[in-house]
Amino acid sequence: MPKVNVWLIILPFVFLFSRLYEGSLTGDAGMYACIAKDMLLNGNWLIPHLPDGYYLNKPPGFFWILAFSFNLFGFTTFAARFPVSLFAVLDSLILFYIVKRVTKDNMAAFIAVGSFVVNFLILRFSTDVRQESLILLINLLAFTLLRPNFLNSFFYGLILGFGFLVKGPFVLPGVISVSLVHLIKRRYRLLYYVGLSLLLGFLIFSIYLAYVIKVQPSFLRVFFEEQILQRISGQLSEGRPRPFYYYEWVFVKYLFPWNLVLISVLIFRRHYVWQYFKNELVVFSTLLFFLFFLPLHLVSIKSLRYFYYCVPFISILIALGLKDSHWNVRVASFLKGATLLFGGAALFLPVHFHKDGLKDLKPLVEISLSSFKKVSLSDSFDKRTRYSVKFYYDSLVFDPDKADYIIHRCQKGNALLRYRKFCLYRNEHESSSGNNGKRLERRN
Repeated sequence: MPKVNVWLIILPFVFLFSRLYEGSLTGDAGMYACIAKDMLLNGNWLIPHLPDGYYLNKPPGFFWILAFSFNLFGFTTFAARFPVSLFAVLDSLILFYIVKRVTKDNMAAFIAVGSFVVNFLILRFSTDVRQESLILLINLLAFTLLRPNFLNSFFYGLILGFGFLVKGPFVLPGVISVSLVHLIKRRYRLLYYVGLSLLLGFLIFSIYLAYVIKVQPSFLRVFFEEQILQRISGQLSEGRPRPFYYYEWVFVKYLFPWNLVLISVLIFRRHYVWQYFKNELVVFSTLLFFLFFLPLHLVSIKSLRYFYYCVPFISILIALGLKDSHWNVRVASFLKGATLLFGGAALFLPVHFHKDGLKDLKPLVEISLSSFKKVSLSDSFDKRTRYSVKFYYDSLVFDPDKADYIIHRCQKGNALLRYRKFCLYRNEHESSSGNNGKRLERRN
């Protein structure tokens, strides 16, 4: 069997890169891909554009990455998902480095990687066009400021500035965690380096804000007030308010079997785990977890994807708790076996790993959009579906000279059936008209 270092590469790539080409980009993923495609084709690099106007909900940083991927691989589903999965692989490698530094044990570090990658949340949101893996990477990279110098503070300041251009204040928990570690350890002088990174990051974001406010003043209202403040207060139209203990329910439902492993570790090996909390990397990871986990409970509009940021700390605790136990080798063997099974399934099983939300709509688009109105399809547009079709079929569905009828809430199966019925009706009508004409000719 290959060594741990080889499995460190095999495991995340097998789980995170399997069949990224499958399916179609729908929902937010299709919209983000549409924005990035517009950037590359029309040069709208600073303010994101959709076919029906500006998109001010987010800064352009994430879309730059998608556009770069499209430039390399073309306008494909794989190109849109590839950078997200790559960032998740980098997240797992940082976890390996942290646990290896703390424990000096390759096996424990490998278990941290495996328990991070092999779970529902990571697989779902790291193989879709989402920003969580990138935001987590920027926050985890803040550990470089634990032993800072001018050079790494400068470079992390650049990364932080780019993070602000991806999702605003979501990149701050990492820097705050490092600052708290320095305060706990009474290393006040090192806070100057953290301040340098923050200053550079804010400077980059301020330059962008000054430009975008001049061109589109409503950006501040849309991004900060609607997307952040209204999400906290529960006034945002996206999503729905959830109960206070929603994320505890997510932990129970979606993190199996690692939730059971973590509970066992905290019960039977808590004293063994506690000894590692003297290490600054473990303290940093703990603070980062609470800076995400606690504020998430205060937000009324809760979402499953936000728990993504809490998974690394759980993986680190599991790895620390299992070190030098008789379960250490068993869990590592389980991860290797799961990797082989998943890789074999990806290679040989005919089932789809990613759903194709446009499967039934594509035949309609490819045959004729001009017939949609005759088929009596709903004209109450589902915008995100429309953006998906725009990404795959360029300007076709936004051409005002052609019927722009997209099925409401992606109910394409009925649409395809209606279209077929329409074709049958049209053929019968034409044939009956032809027969009537022949009868008239005979009478004459």
